Amino acid sequence: LKKDLIRLDKNLPNKESNILVLGEQGIGDQIIFSSLLIELSKNYLKLTVAIDARLIDLFKRTFRSIDFISIESS
Repeated sequence: LKKDLIRLDKNLPNKESNILVLGEQGIGDQIIFSSLLIELSKNYLKLTVAIDARLIDLFKRTFRSIDFISIESS
């Protein structure tokens, strides 16, 4: 299978960028996709993730280099 390649533009976020990720799905999806956060955080200066308030304490203990805020406050 031939995969489509995405052309990276110089206007896209880079390692000096601060990124906000919005968890717009349910709590289960936020838990599943949290496995990608460490890899994502390696690519940006600061990563902030807006998630369900019930997950904030757990995620802060698990992912110490990432900032978490409540999706309700974003």
